[in-house]
Amino acid sequence: MSKYRILTFALLLVLTGAKTSDVANNKANDYDIYIPPTSSIVCDSLKKGLRSQINQKQKIDFLLIRNRKLLKAISQRKKTLITQLRENQTKLRSRKLKNVYKIKTLEEKIIRQGCPGILTPSFARENS
Repeated sequence: MSKYRILTFALLLVLTGAKTSDVANNKANDYDIYIPPTSSIVCDSLKKGLRSQINQKQKIDFLLIRNRKLLKAISQRKKTLITQLRENQTKLRSRKLKNVYKIKTLEEKIIRQGCPGILTPSFARENS
């Protein structure tokens, strides 16, 4: 009976040793970096949205500059045109403000998502 006990004890040692080596291999694999494809798709869509919002902001800035030039060029007699340009200017300013808020929220979403390589011009100015 002691032979069977020794044999079962040896068998248990061998089996537990095999299990620990598998666990050690799995722990080594846990440090590998895996980026799921869905997160990269989400990051790409967020980056694309950010680019479009920045382009829209630049267009609004250009329209504001053009509007200011028109206001300076128009004579004071054309009051209806001046009021229309001023209304247009306030609408453009409010649209620009909304756009800036959208850009900030998109930047925050991108950072929360953990997308690599995001440094927008506004962040670059704030950090330098």
